[in-house]
Amino acid sequence: MEEARRRVSVAPAHFVFVNGFPRMMDGFHLWQSIDVVKPFLVLVLEAPDDVLKTRAEARGREGDLNFGERLASYRALTEPVVSTFRQAGIARHIDATGSTALVTASACYHLQPTLVFACGDPKLFGPVCRQARQRLGAQVKRISVNRIRETAGSNHVVHQLMQELMYGCWGRLVVVEGFPQDLAELQAFPQQALLMLDFKSGLGDAAFFVRSFDNAEAGTVDAVAKLLQSCQPLQVAPQFMAVALLKGWMEAARHKPWWDSGFFVTEAQPSYLHYLRQQVALASSHRKDEEVEYGTPYALPSKSPPMEAWLCWLTHQLHTDSYSKFCQGLDYPLRLGPLPPAAKELVSKARASGEKPAAVAPQQLSLDSDALANVPTAFALALAAFEEARLTPLSDPRAIVLKADGATCNGSGPDLMSHFLDLMDLFYRRFLLVMGETGPESLAGPAVELDWVWHAHMTHPLYSDDCLRLFGHMLPHVPCKPGDSEHIRSVPPDAGRVAMSRLNELLRSRLRDLAGSTHLREALTWDLGEPSKEDDAIALGCFVPGGDRAWLSERLESAGGRLGQALLKFIKNPGAWICPCPTQNPLEGEATFLQVTVQLMSGEHVLAQTMHKDSTVSELVAVLREQGETEDLKLFAQGAELSALSCLGDTPVAHGAVVQLVRIKRPPPLITRRTSSPDWNRIPCTCFTDHCEFQVLVSGRPMRKFMCHLHEGDWVRTGSERKEYRQVTRIWRCAGGLSKTVELQPGCRLTVGHPVFMNGSWCRPEACKAPSHTQEEHVYTLELEGHVDTVLVGSLETAVVCAALGVYCGESFGWNIFTRKTRPCRKWPHCDKCHVAVLPALDFSDVTQDMLAKRYKSY
Repeated sequence: MEEARRRVSVAPAHFVFVNGFPRMMDGFHLWQSIDVVKPFLVLVLEAPDDVLKTRAEARGREGDLNFGERLASYRALTEPVVSTFRQAGIARHIDATGSTALVTASACYHLQPTLVFACGDPKLFGPVCRQARQRLGAQVKRISVNRIRETAGSNHVVHQLMQELMYGCWGRLVVVEGFPQDLAELQAFPQQALLMLDFKSGLGDAAFFVRSFDNAEAGTVDAVAKLLQSCQPLQVAPQFMAVALLKGWMEAARHKPWWDSGFFVTEAQPSYLHYLRQQVALASSHRKDEEVEYGTPYALPSKSPPMEAWLCWLTHQLHTDSYSKFCQGLDYPLRLGPLPPAAKELVSKARASGEKPAAVAPQQLSLDSDALANVPTAFALALAAFEEARLTPLSDPRAIVLKADGATCNGSGPDLMSHFLDLMDLFYRRFLLVMGETGPESLAGPAVELDWVWHAHMTHPLYSDDCLRLFGHMLPHVPCKPGDSEHIRSVPPDAGRVAMSRLNELLRSRLRDLAGSTHLREALTWDLGEPSKEDDAIALGCFVPGGDRAWLSERLESAGGRLGQALLKFIKNPGAWICPCPTQNPLEGEATFLQVTVQLMSGEHVLAQTMHKDSTVSELVAVLREQGETEDLKLFAQGAELSALSCLGDTPVAHGAVVQLVRIKRPPPLITRRTSSPDWNRIPCTCFTDHCEFQVLVSGRPMRKFMCHLHEGDWVRTGSERKEYRQVTRIWRCAGGLSKTVELQPGCRLTVGHPVFMNGSWCRPEACKAPSHTQEEHVYTLELEGHVDTVLVGSLETAVVCAALGVYCGESFGWNIFTRKTRPCRKWPHCDKCHVAVLPALDFSDVTQDMLAKRYKSY
């Protein structure tokens, strides 16, 4: 801060960029307390943890085991600062997962001022604008052009006005009073105004977005103040979000059968529910008292969602009522931030490491089975409209995604893409103004050229903030289906639809002007590479359902081989574009589903089942169990035994190999004092599953961690009534598999037989709830420092007291091996209990039946 103040005092500047400060509330309060210029704009770059970790590893920081913890601590410290700036209305959020060019373009967008012109009779606009500004305070900056005319002369108005916009106007709403005086001035000005307030100027409104007034009465002041509030800058850059959304859709649509309702119901929805549940659990680990002090939390998800989860998430967000009710029903309601789907290489990496989502409790989403199949309609309508407007390069979605990276940061660049993106932003903001004026009851909707931008804005959690801050109410969205437009046309038009119709005509006029400009001729020479016919068919298949590439290629040929023409024909006559042989396989890559055949070595048929390629061999065994198999099973393909954790798509089964089944007779069960369940003998000393939740102290603050993220040395909350924390001294991790478990509470899933303290006594979890068979990647046993050998597991309000190693749980369990430990307490060698309970040579990752049967000395 001292350096910044010194530099400004030596060489006064009109713009100072401070990078990375303040990061904590201490720094924020320091800034507020000293005599230095306060920030007028804060750029917040957002990316999930997995993207940041990948970037850190690319910079030579691979193997940093504490990266996740330090990042979580950093987020916890910086979020109050960001929330404070957001509540002050000066925070602007940028998706940093995209290319450097898109991130830079988004930052440049937020630095541009939002302009409103007030022209006509100064006796009218002068007092009206002054009173309206007084209501809005520092949110609005005023520039008087009449003053410029007096000092610089009318011939230099435009130049001087551009100079003044460089002084303290970055990212702000600016009301330019007394401009334009005539059409020549307006045409000479290089920037577009969002809105013109016309007070009897006589300029006309046919070619402008104008609101006209003929008096300076209180009603006019109210209307102008409301309009200026609606013109406040957005917290995100919707046109660049739209490009990112289009890119994300095409990436996911190439690799997932989005048109298949079965995929949406059986794969996308469960993956989405599991992902969202995980993210809410992680986000809610922050202290809830922050919500009181800093407002409703805004949590960026910790990792990119799987493609199938992202597709369902996008679909759900476009159904605003359903999504809002769903979020309110979460255990800890949060506004989760937007993310693109995980890149294909990240998906492959996760699959190679054996990472698979755990089963989730069924939860009904109020979405039609064809909801996902309707999502790309907005993209297709926009691309077809660009084709019809003769903006041929922009009717190919690949051109938009590719060339948006090269768009200039200002609206005057000599590039078709920069002008196109500026038009999309300008008219989308005007669309929001009309929607804000008409109210939520109107049937008004955007032009098809803008609907995809609206979709992108809605996927950001700050969309609701923008709506409430600018208009005082939400702008709901209901995705259109065939027939909706006919219903709307049958209803008499309201004022909102009339205003929207005029706005849409103005937009299409501007698009036609762009199509006739030199920028289009230059764009026709864009180098977009040489996509193959197969790639063209795949690109078409991202918007036209069916997935049959041969049929898509034939339809593309019938449209002259041009993607834009094919989409235009599809939109105009969808009945002629129904795929006769839709497939469940993705457009690109291997088949999603496999036909699995199981038979005995003798050749006797056992099972024929269609399974997902990411299903594991253990899941196939579970299917066989459901068919009545009771013995231990070994599975072989082409002579090699199949590993339980292997995905079927990674085995010879993916290439048509038959699975050979060998039944192995089980030994008779040995009942131990640990549990009355015979299956316990097949599970070693395993207690906690991957997604058990623990209260952990991080930098002195309580946070939540899943078992799979817990480390030796972490301080966990015990079951002591004194709310003590104890350090984890040992963690034994064992390979999982099909396990018999009980979920007592959310975040508390234990293997059967593990002692829990319920209703004043120790008992087994299966005595409280019925067990079920679940697929567990790993299972764990914990040892804590000292002799408070219990731990709280699950959400804090409903957490369950569970036994760690070293606790005696009563006669029903006895003095078994789990009453022993391997590490003494800090009083050693003066602790009598440690002399009895501590056996350093014990290995709880390999507990044998003899060890389970042994009784130990009491203490």
